[in-house]
Amino acid sequence: MTLPFSRGRSLDLLPPTQRYTRTAYRAAGAVIRSYSTSFSFAASLLPRRMERSIASLYAVVRIADEIVDGAYPAGPAAQAEALDDFRQRIAEACRTGFSPDLIAHAFADTARRTGIGPKLWNPFFSSMYRDIRPEHHSPGSLESYIHGSAEVIGLMCLAIFMEDENPTAEEQRILENGARGLGAAFQRVNFLRDLGADTSELGRTYLLGSTGTFTEEEKSRQLNIVQTDFAAARQAMPLLPWRVRTAVGTALGIFEELAERIAATPASELQQTRLRIPAPRKAVFAARAATARSRTCVDTPEG
Repeated sequence: MTLPFSRGRSLDLLPPTQRYTRTAYRAAGAVIRSYSTSFSFAASLLPRRMERSIASLYAVVRIADEIVDGAYPAGPAAQAEALDDFRQRIAEACRTGFSPDLIAHAFADTARRTGIGPKLWNPFFSSMYRDIRPEHHSPGSLESYIHGSAEVIGLMCLAIFMEDENPTAEEQRILENGARGLGAAFQRVNFLRDLGADTSELGRTYLLGSTGTFTEEEKSRQLNIVQTDFAAARQAMPLLPWRVRTAVGTALGIFEELAERIAATPASELQQTRLRIPAPRKAVFAARAATARSRTCVDTPEG
C-alpha cells in the first residue's frame, strides 16, 4: 500500500527518521483538513512540500487555539499550563529536530528548514495566553494581539514560501509588509464573521470595546483597515514564487469576498450569524488566481 505523502514509496521502505517525519506531516495534514475548508483548499494548490509545511504550521496554531478555546475543558490555570507545555515542546523540537509529539515534530522539521524561530512563535503564544482570560481590547492592545495571533503567522508562511528564494532587501520589505497585512486582514475578517460566537460562547470582545456594542461605524472602520491590508498583500503578490501565487491568490480571493459579504450585512446581524463561502465559489477563486498567475509567468515543471 502506498500513502499520499510517500510519492509512490511505501512508508515501511523509508529510513526510520524519514518515515517518522512523513507520519508527522500526515498528522498535521489531518488537522488542517478537519478544521478549515478554506485554508486546506488553498494549501492543496501548493507544491507538495510547501503544502505539508503550511499544514504543520496550521496544526500548531490550531492546537494552541483549541487549548484556549475550550477543547481542553479545564480552567484558566490549567489551560495556561497546557499552553506553556505545548510551547516548550515546540521549542525543544526545533532545538533537537525530534519530538514524540507528531505535530511538534512536523513543525520543527519545517522551522529548521525555513529559518522560523522564536522571534516569530513567541509573539503568537503571547497572544494565545491573552485569550485564556478575555479582556476588553483598546486599539493598542488589539493591534498587539493581532500582531501575535496573525501577522507573525503571515511571516511564517512567507518563510515557507521563500525557502529557496533570494529577494533583494527592498523586495523582502514589500513581501514582509504584504505577509503581515494578509495575516492581519484574515484575522480582522474572522473577528467580524465570528462576532456572535466570540461574544456569546467565548466571552471575547475583540471589536466591541468597553461599550459591549458593535456599530455600523465600527464595522466600516474595520473593513477600511482590511482593505488597506489587502492592498499590501496585492502589492507583494508578484514577488512571490510563481508556484505559490495560485494558493495565496485563492485565499485572498475568498477573504475578499467574505469582506464584501460582511460589508453588505448589517452590524446587528453579524452578531447573530456566521458568513461562509460555498465550495463552488472557492473553486472560482482558484481558477481566477491560476489565470492571473499565467499572465505573469511561464509555468515550468516542479523539480
